[in-house]
Amino acid sequence: MKDEAWTWRVTADSGNDKIHAFCPKCGTPVYLSFVAIPELFTVTAASLDDPGLFVPQALTYAIRAQSWDRIDPALPAFERMPG
Repeated sequence: MKDEAWTWRVTADSGNDKIHAFCPKCGTPVYLSFVAIPELFTVTAASLDDPGLFVPQALTYAIRAQSWDRIDPALPAFERMPG
């Protein structure tokens, strides 16, 4: 993506706002940031040219996990957003 991402702001389960960013040309999700924790953001793996360069550091919303999705049991897991 060469242009600046478009964003929209929504209220999370916690009541805090989060900002979704997406490509203005194709609509692909790019990242998610949190107003209350500006140093924390998540990058959508599918938006990367080579997602294999990065490894997950934690699992959020484990409560929504699907039985067919294999998750590394060594990852810290949170049922919802920690905090």
